[in-house]
Amino acid sequence: MWEQIHLLCPLAQPEQILLDFEKGAINSFEHVWPNTVVKCCFFHQTQNTWRHVQSDCTHNRELAMRPLKIPTLEFARPADVPDLFEQVSMDLPLTSEIGELVDYFERTYIGRTLATGHHVAATFPIGLWNYHFSTPFGLPRTTNAVEAWHRSFNATVGCHHPTIWKFLLALKREQGLVEVRQTNYLAGKPPTKRRRSQQSEQVLKTLAGEYYSPNHTKTKFHTSVETISA
Repeated sequence: MWEQIHLLCPLAQPEQILLDFEKGAINSFEHVWPNTVVKCCFFHQTQNTWRHVQSDCTHNRELAMRPLKIPTLEFARPADVPDLFEQVSMDLPLTSEIGELVDYFERTYIGRTLATGHHVAATFPIGLWNYHFSTPFGLPRTTNAVEAWHRSFNATVGCHHPTIWKFLLALKREQGLVEVRQTNYLAGKPPTKRRRSQQSEQVLKTLAGEYYSPNHTKTKFHTSVETISA
C-alpha cells in the first residue's frame, strides 16, 4: 500500500507518521520512506498493556498498572526511560503476576541487558512511542482522530457493502465538509479542543521546556505528568 501511495505522490516526504503497533506496517513504511520519523499510538500502547493486565493479573489489577507508569515514560527523555522504568518498577511488591507484567513491558517496549552484557532490543523500541521531543510542537500522540473519522464516514455510508454510486455520494458529502473546515482554518478559526485538553497540553509543553533546567528532578516530573494523566 505504501509503495502505491508513493507512486501516486512521488514528491510526498512526510516528516512524521503515526501508526499502530504493527511491525509489518512499520517495516514496510520505513522501507518506502526511510527518512520519516515513525511514531506509534500512545492509546494503543496503553490498551495492549491493559489486555496483558487482564490476562496475567487476577488480583488487584489497578496495582499491577502502577509499575508501568506509561505517561511518565512517554514524556521523559528517551535516554532516561530505562532507569525511570526500573525505578518505578522497584516501588511495587514482588509478586509473580506483577513480575510477569514487568517482564512483558521490558521485552516489548524497553529492551534489556543480559547478564552476559548482551543487549536485547525491544520489539517496539523507545523511539517509536516516546514523545519527549515532539511534545513542544503539539503533534498528535494517538490515532483517535483518524478512528473517529472512520466511524463518522461509516455512519455516512450506512452499510458495509455500498453500491459505487452510494459510495461516491458519501465521498462528495465528505469533500464538502472538508472544504468547509479548510475555509474556516484559513480564516483563523481552527477546530477547538476541550478546555481540559488544552490545559493539559500546555502543562506538558511547559514540563518539556523545564526538563533540562537545574531545578528539574525525575520525581517532580513523574508526579506532574501522573497528575495530568489521572
